[in-house]
Amino acid sequence: MGILKTCLAISAAVLAVVLATPVLAHLMMAGHGTVNIVDNGAFMVLSLPVSAFDGVDDNGDGEVSPEEFNHHHSEVIRTLSRHVILRDLDRELPLQGIMLSPAAPHDDDHDHITDVTVLGRFALDNARPPLSFHVDLFGTEDDSRSLTIRASRKSENLRHEFELTPEAPTALLFPPADTSN
Repeated sequence: MGILKTCLAISAAVLAVVLATPVLAHLMMAGHGTVNIVDNGAFMVLSLPVSAFDGVDDNGDGEVSPEEFNHHHSEVIRTLSRHVILRDLDRELPLQGIMLSPAAPHDDDHDHITDVTVLGRFALDNARPPLSFHVDLFGTEDDSRSLTIRASRKSENLRHEFELTPEAPTALLFPPADTSN
């Protein structure tokens, strides 16, 4: 029964994250993300360019088809596990329950994927602040070289927005002086 409750709580929290984020044609606007802390979990949604993942364009045509993406699904998840990191004072917290939603442009006749929406959870049991968030997966085009992240912890009314870039891929979720809305 405990596993069922945990699964339901995770599903509800992920749904809340998705519904609370900007919704365009995809789950999340390209180049954006959220990290929402609820109870003992940090629920994450990121929209990353597919060009951030090496080796998924099998035929080298510069586009990733749904078939190519599906063929490399497990590699993409392994890459995310290594390059999307939440860290507390002492250790890296593993990304769990990774779900992917590939997105194709709606204004294009080609059948290719441009972005991937990533959902996942970090367990915060015994986590010691401060928490820092690290992502070093960026696209090849200039407009895909940054991520705008919104972090929130509603129980303490904390919100913080920050930008990650290849030059600065890590930031504190809630810097000590930041208690703004």
